[in-house]
Amino acid sequence: MHSVSDLTTFARRTQGDVPPPLVGASTTVVGDKMYLFGGRLVSLRKMVSDMYEFDLQTYIWRKIEPSSDEEVPGPRYFHSADAWNNHLVIFGGMGYTESASDELCVLSDVRIFSLSTLSWVPSTPVQTASAEESIDGIEVPPPRARYAHLSSITSSRLFIIGGQNLSNDWLDDIHVYDLPSKTWVMWKPYPRHCGTYRSVAVCASRRVRNPSDEMRAITAATSSGLTVNGGKASPPPQGYQFLGPVGARFIPERGVGSNVLRPIANHGNTAPDGPTPTRELVHLPYSCEPTDNFPNDVFLYSNYNVSPLSSSPFCPPPLGWFCFVLWVGSGSPSTKVY
Repeated sequence: MHSVSDLTTFARRTQGDVPPPLVGASTTVVGDKMYLFGGRLVSLRKMVSDMYEFDLQTYIWRKIEPSSDEEVPGPRYFHSADAWNNHLVIFGGMGYTESASDELCVLSDVRIFSLSTLSWVPSTPVQTASAEESIDGIEVPPPRARYAHLSSITSSRLFIIGGQNLSNDWLDDIHVYDLPSKTWVMWKPYPRHCGTYRSVAVCASRRVRNPSDEMRAITAATSSGLTVNGGKASPPPQGYQFLGPVGARFIPERGVGSNVLRPIANHGNTAPDGPTPTRELVHLPYSCEPTDNFPNDVFLYSNYNVSPLSSSPFCPPPLGWFCFVLWVGSGSPSTKVY
């Protein structure tokens, strides 16, 4: 274990169902528990599909045994695992063509493990968005099978970035999977090699929203004729109707059966609690969970074939747009918007 406060590393003796030495297993921390899945046994060079739970308070391991009728994913390693809504989301990795075979293959399946029931959710058929359903108005292909890729979740969407195929060729693209609808909703090329060995992707669980800046951006986009989603104009982001017009929060008047705050018609240009004109009041920035309209940036950090090291915040597509910003060393950032 590594202390962030003083940058020291220490070891603790663990108890319980201690897992054997593994290569390429995934570890995901949720609250005070860590979940370990898959990997290849060092002693036998055999891949497994075991799930372990580690209590970070008591240092006790527990192997989670599946029920007899549970649809357990096949053995794999160098897959990805992310936490989402009290679930683990597993994608891809290298595995076996058949359960009784030693022939290797790479995978492209999405499997979900419920932390509430400690069981695997049944798999679903692969679904891809049509041009009318996709984020950017382009028909979405299913992702190519891969291992040693990067992944991250913001809001309710899983981002799969880079990785390699069975021939160890780099797959320089990004796929986006909508978790509630279980549909691949976007694909874009990415002009850098990214993979587990020399790269990492991280995303914060909360973000800062600035309503004033967002409203100005929407107004500018509307006045310039900006369109998204196959030519349809962007609607105002969900949530603004609950903020109401500037100054409305000081006048808690609601219509019958409505959640929308609205100003009293006869108060003119002044808020009722003082002389400050309503036009001078602003909605202050605030912290909240990311949404599909306002996702968090996914930060990529890699030292693959780049000198000096490079870091890249990847911006998921707000309001139907897709962009990323790449910094290399101390040079000027280059921005590309799709």
